[in-house]
Amino acid sequence: MATNHTTNYQLNQWEATDQVLRTEFNEDNAKIDAALNGLDTEMAGLKSQLEANDAAHAGFGNCQIYTDSYTGKGTNGAAGANQLTFPKPPLLIVVSSTDAMGFCLWKGQMFGLFEELMFPSTTSWSEDGKTVTWYHGHPSDQLNEKGVVYRVTAFMAV
Repeated sequence: MATNHTTNYQLNQWEATDQVLRTEFNEDNAKIDAALNGLDTEMAGLKSQLEANDAAHAGFGNCQIYTDSYTGKGTNGAAGANQLTFPKPPLLIVVSSTDAMGFCLWKGQMFGLFEELMFPSTTSWSEDGKTVTWYHGHPSDQLNEKGVVYRVTAFMAV
């Protein structure tokens, strides 16, 4: 019978004077088998989780950023509409100046944002989704104040 045991799994460790018993070997093998099976199960779970994460992250990092700018003309309404054309259909457009910001989700409506107030514009999209046109009743709400430089940032799927 073993006098000593290992710290973690309590496997048998015999002294030179100990009698070696077959049942102790069987007990040790059962403990080792259970521990390895637990590791295999845990590894399979981790592998499955990694595969799920890879699938979830497959869409990340596939965004192209487009930047441009325009200077407001001071026009408004349908006759003085703003229009932007992008190389690909944008998923999100952000138009900003020092005093205002506008945003538009893909094929959605352009919104001007001023000090917690949002002004929706009449918005239309080209059939291919690359061009957006919008207008409002006032040039500032349309993001088209005369002489103001507006920065355009668009996010497009690759």
